[in-house]
Amino acid sequence: MKTQGWTLVALMAAAMLAGCDAPEEQLVELRSASADAGPWWETGEPDGDVEVREGDDGDDVPDSILWDLSGGVVSRQIQPGVFTPRLSIEGNQIWAVGAETTRDDGLPTCTMEQVNGAWGTAHRLVGVQGDVIFTLWQDQVYAGGVPVLRFDAASILSGDDDDAALVTASASLDDASPVLQLVLAALVSGECGSAGMP
Repeated sequence: MKTQGWTLVALMAAAMLAGCDAPEEQLVELRSASADAGPWWETGEPDGDVEVREGDDGDDVPDSILWDLSGGVVSRQIQPGVFTPRLSIEGNQIWAVGAETTRDDGLPTCTMEQVNGAWGTAHRLVGVQGDVIFTLWQDQVYAGGVPVLRFDAASILSGDDDDAALVTASASLDDASPVLQLVLAALVSGECGSAGMP
């Protein structure tokens, strides 16, 4: 398997050095031979169900749950133990839904994109008009080049040096997928159909 991976890297490097003059069939074959042949948002382990609580409230305070992310649906707790769907995540898209709407008749509100540059891989949250709302790089969320949120263990902190948790999740966010991190950034900030923090 390792030999196959290095062979793929060598072939891709050779194609790039040759000015990308490789025939389209060969490039398609190289891409499909990759271990991560699926779209970036489908690679890696799924994050599973996540509950998000205000501040650093513990699990023993059930009415502190703000959002429940389960099966691609984000629900907001409207009273203890009663949740209503607000957003749906499908692939790299966020859809606004509500108590009376489903994913089928909801509206797409945001798209998540992967961008590669000299600094590495980053992920962006893009609005319906094509505007970049956030850029996620490493454990920081940026808006217009300014850090606005950061992930630390199971907490989301403001982008400044304040160490007070805005929200705490029931799972580690350091190793969470870019999709989960961008969805949580949208929820906390009131983007993509989210009402934001209470």
